[in-house]
Amino acid sequence: MTQTTTDIANTFTLFRSGKQALAMEMMRRHVTTMPERAELHNNYGVMLGQMGCREEALSCFKQAIRLKPDYAAAYGNQGAALEEMQHYSEALESYLQAIRLSPNYAEAHQNLSNVLRKLHRPLEAITAAKEAIRLRGNYSQALNSLGSALLENAQPQEAQTAFERAIKLNPNLGDIHANLAAALLMQGKYEQGWSEYSWRSNGKKMTHVPQPWGLWRTMDLRGKTVLIRAEGGAGHVIHFARYLPMMAKRGAKVLVQCQTPLVPLVRTVPGIQDAFAKGKAIASAEFRIPQRCLPQLFGTTLDTIPLDLPYLRPPQQLVEKCWAQMQPISGFRVGVCWQGSQGNLHMRDRSFDSRLLAPLAEIPNVALVNLQVGAKPSPDVRMVHVPGYDYERGDFLGLAAIVKNLDLVIACDTSIAHVAGALGMPTWVAVRFASEWRYMLNRDTCPWYPTMRLFRQPQIGDWKAVFGAMAESLTSVVQSNS
Repeated sequence: MTQTTTDIANTFTLFRSGKQALAMEMMRRHVTTMPERAELHNNYGVMLGQMGCREEALSCFKQAIRLKPDYAAAYGNQGAALEEMQHYSEALESYLQAIRLSPNYAEAHQNLSNVLRKLHRPLEAITAAKEAIRLRGNYSQALNSLGSALLENAQPQEAQTAFERAIKLNPNLGDIHANLAAALLMQGKYEQGWSEYSWRSNGKKMTHVPQPWGLWRTMDLRGKTVLIRAEGGAGHVIHFARYLPMMAKRGAKVLVQCQTPLVPLVRTVPGIQDAFAKGKAIASAEFRIPQRCLPQLFGTTLDTIPLDLPYLRPPQQLVEKCWAQMQPISGFRVGVCWQGSQGNLHMRDRSFDSRLLAPLAEIPNVALVNLQVGAKPSPDVRMVHVPGYDYERGDFLGLAAIVKNLDLVIACDTSIAHVAGALGMPTWVAVRFASEWRYMLNRDTCPWYPTMRLFRQPQIGDWKAVFGAMAESLTSVVQSNS
């Protein structure tokens, strides 16, 4: 081993020991003094990528490939950088080239599986993950990729098997536990599912804090202050808010910490003492509980889901004010929302083009009422707006008041669907072929919201069939109400 090779190895040792700045400066010097060496550019790119400098890392991998066109590892790393930047088609080509150059490159097959899944090609993703496992054997990351691809193909039982195998190999990898939770809950296996679901995000890692929930169920909480910390997106917060009155009924003083826009709406949940924005200092509380742990705390099964609706109760004065503002909107009022946060990959997958709503707008006596925040509908769709509603920033409490004055809500799987469901209003949700766990499989009702009806894609990406079925059903409903 040459001195230079030893120096490079020592640089990676420094990087892994937490001395990233020093290690990166040393690697940069190696690249500067030996610019003809492809592996130095590749190694520097790996360091930059791990520090979040994706554009710079990508440049390094491209330079490594220019210097050494048959460099499979550089193609694999280039694919990973492109995937992180959400350039999935380009990442796919890079992984395929890495495999052409090195057919036994197990990590490239595993990464190929991930990007194929993100491109909604789950069958190919399953094949790629299986090849990675064949090449490496006990490969926990590839088993996780296999399970994720199986979930994307609506095969939760097979996905469960893959995730359980992965956990046996790597029991402390929180992402796999979270994926196993989704597979279990989708099948209605709630007892085991909630245990896995209690693994939660802590920065970029997921951790598990065992809790003696059996003791909680018999503990005297009278006069005790319980702080519930909301986690996840707005839809999750609203979904699990059903447990707050149950905690209050046990005599606890319930405080809730959640996203700022949700605070006014969460304050309407019966029994809670107050709600606060995340980041605000909270007075001492005897108990602090992550909201996602409440189903496990209360021992929820598919047969004991709390269904005391509505548990969101906007002030009657605000509901009446909206009623007056909406008087000019005649006919059968259908609130519509077609996309969630576009910064979230999963939300983008659940969203649909607003032009798909056009056939609904043409049904006689139907008035589509815009509930979408931050995005304008297609001009091809006839839609009315609610006077005074802030369509740029949104207002969850105001939204709840509007929904109370509608006949029906049609939405993608986003927070507005949860608001409507929690209000006990008729709600139709357009869901993907492989829907989120709470909607389970092969059913058109949601066990968590009795007034919700599900319209599922018959195959991946087929929104047209969903809205064809919706138009037929809506025509029938309007006719029966006229």
